[in-house]
Amino acid sequence: FSGDCAGLAMSGLYGWKEMDVEKEDGSFIKQKVPIIQTEFAFRLKAKEGDRIPLHKVRELMFDLRAQGYNIKKFTADLRLASEDTIQILKKSGFDAQYFSVDINDKPYADFRNLIYEKRWIAPNIEYLTFDMANLEHDQETRKVDHPIEVKELEILSTGGIVDTVREGSKDLCDGVCGSIINCLYATKLPREQEDLK
Repeated sequence: FSGDCAGLAMSGLYGWKEMDVEKEDGSFIKQKVPIIQTEFAFRLKAKEGDRIPLHKVRELMFDLRAQGYNIKKFTADLRLASEDTIQILKKSGFDAQYFSVDINDKPYADFRNLIYEKRWIAPNIEYLTFDMANLEHDQETRKVDHPIEVKELEILSTGGIVDTVREGSKDLCDGVCGSIINCLYATKLPREQEDLK
């Protein structure tokens, strides 16, 4: 209702990768670490003068579960705007919780590391790539945000050049980051590796 957008994403454990992981004492140990795959991500924006139909998000969760998807957890930010959705999904047997990637920069730092370590598989979504490329990290406040607007140079097929200005956003990034981080933090080591500890 604020004219903003909503980002929705679903991620899951894809597999494992063996890496050298640094221990607290500075030494390294070979360890299996998770590879996370984002199944889908999309951005909802209401039509001019309208509101985002949040009930459609709930319907999607019910439809996915009915199709056999094993949805372990549903999270949403904006506590007031998502409270009724969380309550309805909980009543229907979902593990539904409030979760925000905006409290500090740790979720985005962990997401960035996953990307650098080549442990994230994702569909090629132009809007997501654009948003991610333009994120801004404020070291003092430890927050990740987006610019108000992004100026781009667009090369036309005729050879001409046009300056374009796009509105900055990170709603889709927040949805993707939230789904990845919840998956990453909930993933347990494979049993054979737990036995070696």
